[in-house]
Amino acid sequence: MRHLSVEELEKRRREPDLAELVPAIRQALEDGDDSQVITVHDPAGWVLWRLGSVTALGIADALGLVEGACWREDAVGTNAAGTALIERCGLLCIANEHYVAAHHPFSCAAAPLYDAWDQRRLLGILNVTTLKKNVHANTLTMVELAARLVPSQARKAHEDKLTPLREVALLTLHRFGTPVVLTDGCGHVVESRRIARKHQLLPLPTQVRDQPFDYPLLGGRWVVEPFMAGWLWRPAGAGSLPATRVELDVREHTRWSLTVHKAGTSMSYDLSKRYVEILFLLAWSPAGRTSAELVQDVYGGATTTETVRSLFSRMRKEFGRELFHSEPYRFRDHLDVMLNKPDDLAELLPFSTAPAIRRIRADSAGLMDACAPSTTERGEC
Repeated sequence: MRHLSVEELEKRRREPDLAELVPAIRQALEDGDDSQVITVHDPAGWVLWRLGSVTALGIADALGLVEGACWREDAVGTNAAGTALIERCGLLCIANEHYVAAHHPFSCAAAPLYDAWDQRRLLGILNVTTLKKNVHANTLTMVELAARLVPSQARKAHEDKLTPLREVALLTLHRFGTPVVLTDGCGHVVESRRIARKHQLLPLPTQVRDQPFDYPLLGGRWVVEPFMAGWLWRPAGAGSLPATRVELDVREHTRWSLTVHKAGTSMSYDLSKRYVEILFLLAWSPAGRTSAELVQDVYGGATTTETVRSLFSRMRKEFGRELFHSEPYRFRDHLDVMLNKPDDLAELLPFSTAPAIRRIRADSAGLMDACAPSTTERGEC
């Protein structure tokens, strides 16, 4: 079993979005049986916290369910936390449904923890493990309810802390004759004026070397400056600098990202399952894919080309309108596209049932000859 170093464990625990949920998780689930262990996993599957009685923690030690351990499926086989991480839904794993025989005396229930400010953003996994004799019909429901309730409570508590900043904003922002947004230090929107696109969360770019910088979520170019305990966002013109490089990272089993590099700034985005499938196929096939081909590649023909066009419309709004050509859909010619993929393509996007992705995995495993649709230029393996 893989383990984090003490330094890396502490670094991951310092991520505020997940750390602030732990006290509420303890309160929500503290009345469980004496053998119940509660674990909180990050989006990469590492156990960052665990809660339980002395007896329960002793049992967890014997299982290897310890802080810093990796409980993804590729590390310990089928288990509720690892499978919930892939499926992004609540899951109950009872007794011999576990892959490892030593886990058969136990049952576990897990559910994803999503950011209450941005429901597309996975914060981690909440898992409850107990003896199989103690599992009951409502075990999974209880864990799923806690996984939904705890982030909502954390958001409410965070909003209460923003009250002083909001009161100042109400007295100040109306003085600006241009659009303006006030966020806290983490990008949560406190107040805005003259903004057409309303957002609850505006993540700061991964890297800002120069201002103003492009920000697709708001459109145009923006300047950000400190304001009390937060950031004041002001527009600096509607023009947009072209992206120069995009970096797609699909090496992880459960978390994938797109980083868009422009002059003076870089912006990273966590990707949904559908987004990462589509973007991988564009990076893999530089000549591009038509909407009709993507219907087959991704959906197996079970949808229409309008679905594909709508998806690209959403991605343009989120990542930048200048990234893609249409029909065939592909990254624009001036972009340097970097694809970071697993060393073993048989491990590529293990959740995906998209026919084109399955063909690539199968080809890598030596089960099929075709790696990608024959009508496209294939990326390097």
